[in-house]
Amino acid sequence: IRGQVLPDEFIPLAQEAGTIAYISQWVIRSACSQLKAWMDYGLEPVRLGINLAAEQIQGHDFVAKLSELLHEMKIDPALIEIEITESTMVRDLPATQEKLKALSELGVKIAIDDFGMGYSSLSYLRELPVHAIKIDRSFIAEINPGTENTLVNAMILIAKGLGLRLVAEGVETKEQLAFLKSHGCDECQGYLISEPLEAEEITRLLVRRRPLYSV
Repeated sequence: IRGQVLPDEFIPLAQEAGTIAYISQWVIRSACSQLKAWMDYGLEPVRLGINLAAEQIQGHDFVAKLSELLHEMKIDPALIEIEITESTMVRDLPATQEKLKALSELGVKIAIDDFGMGYSSLSYLRELPVHAIKIDRSFIAEINPGTENTLVNAMILIAKGLGLRLVAEGVETKEQLAFLKSHGCDECQGYLISEPLEAEEITRLLVRRRPLYSV
């Protein structure tokens, strides 16, 4: 028994073994089951992000199975956001584009994860049905007071120009948060906001913010 194994290690092995589709379906069902449990408890619906590699959505029946699952659990597709890493997405852009279009037509939101670490051309942002981009944490780590922080500012301008929601990953200092807020970044995530939490801990947070009139 090895204990915890990180995705960067087991996903390539699962892809080689041909089991990645089964893992993807398990992850999606588990995530949707938790979202349904929160809603059944009377909590306000929240957007749920699910990280997948582009290869994980390219199965011929991926979209159909996701549609069936959402219908089965009575979950609004707009609450689901599939996060695709930029580097895996561009390996087979035509195939990815087809699946992302089908997901978008289903009503599912699409986010480009680790933005800035992959493709050299930004033309795909106009061609793909993308709803959000997430700036890679390596760029956020370089934000320093008193400097122009040109790259991050440029990414914010790109997102705004294309009408995309912008999320900054890896926010760890108040200075980083202040810069992002002042430049119009929509959302932030990172240890300054919260460390990763188990479902039970998230449930307690959602309960505390539940309106008094909720049942």
